[in-house]
Amino acid sequence: MTAGATYLVFDLNRFVKDCEQAGGELNCADYVSARLRYELSNHVSMAAALPQYEDEEVILHADDNITIFLIQLSPNLRYPPHNHNMATTIALCSGTESAVYSRLRQGKPQATVTRTYTAGELVFLPADVIHAVGNPGTQRSMALHVYYGNLPVVRRSLWDSETGQELPFTDENYFKLAQPLDPSQAYKPPEQTQWAGRPSTTQ
Repeated sequence: MTAGATYLVFDLNRFVKDCEQAGGELNCADYVSARLRYELSNHVSMAAALPQYEDEEVILHADDNITIFLIQLSPNLRYPPHNHNMATTIALCSGTESAVYSRLRQGKPQATVTRTYTAGELVFLPADVIHAVGNPGTQRSMALHVYYGNLPVVRRSLWDSETGQELPFTDENYFKLAQPLDPSQAYKPPEQTQWAGRPSTTQ
């Protein structure tokens, strides 16, 4: 933020409602990315305004045009490679997250790039991306994920990190195949077995 600028406290319900209204517009991704970039200019305040859930992943809103998740990854946790089949904007509000990006070779994901993101960063993922996300930090991370489509109903794939086997993306498969980033460090497997939903007045 520039000196003297006024930052309005992040309002999650307003953000969800605004994204819902923007869904389906040609410039939806541009609007959401610009909005999140502004909110991340004070990511500490943004994170403080977000609710805390025990679940790793909570659906805040889903319709035919847009899906919004609040994702809070536990430390030393890595999820299997997966795709979204739709573009995505990710705003990391607190903590640290890693992402291993892959391309398919003979039907199995082969890592090509590894990135580590820190609080305040914004990431845009094209629709064809395959990635595996994790938390290399010591505290839970917190991020808003905005998907440009109805993510819960889209047919997707994930891959077993050890065998490379392609499987249908289901909540059960996704959480079951989570692994520690560092097996020598403390690790708590996710207790969540399916996506959680948050009651919302915007839906």
